[in-house]
Amino acid sequence: MPSAGSVSNLAARFGFNLINGSAQRKDGQPEIFSRARGNLTANPITDVKGFEIDSIRCWGGAGFFPPPEAVIVSALGDDYEVFLPSKVSDVYHPIAASVPKIVGTGLANGAILQCGRGRVFLFADGAPFTAQLEGIKSNKRGMNHPDASQNARFLLNIIHWLDKSY
Repeated sequence: MPSAGSVSNLAARFGFNLINGSAQRKDGQPEIFSRARGNLTANPITDVKGFEIDSIRCWGGAGFFPPPEAVIVSALGDDYEVFLPSKVSDVYHPIAASVPKIVGTGLANGAILQCGRGRVFLFADGAPFTAQLEGIKSNKRGMNHPDASQNARFLLNIIHWLDKSY
């Protein structure tokens, strides 16, 4: 929130229903999507021979309902809550108990879609595809973070899937 809302009309043209909220793990632990945890799937982006992806690190984002013909890349589960604030300031930490929320079960975090001769990739968080330094102590986020060792390769796999070079 408000990023999902700002692209929801475009996403809807491809059959995606974005939730204009803020997804967070209930236990406050790092958001790592992995095959071991069962929330990162085998698909044409994660299964590129020689460039397989076993885990990615995220920092929030939202959730969405993909169209039936889409392939889910990563998914939220009952370990996630999606807060539904009415204004951006409502998502500052800690999020107030008065902010409505839904459970993440059934929501995707990332998905791919063949669309005619084209392809669409939708991901609910932009941070994994950046390299950031956060705050006065310059804490590493995005591809800089030690837990994100496969994020750069994940992005390259996405680009090559989109441009059909694999």
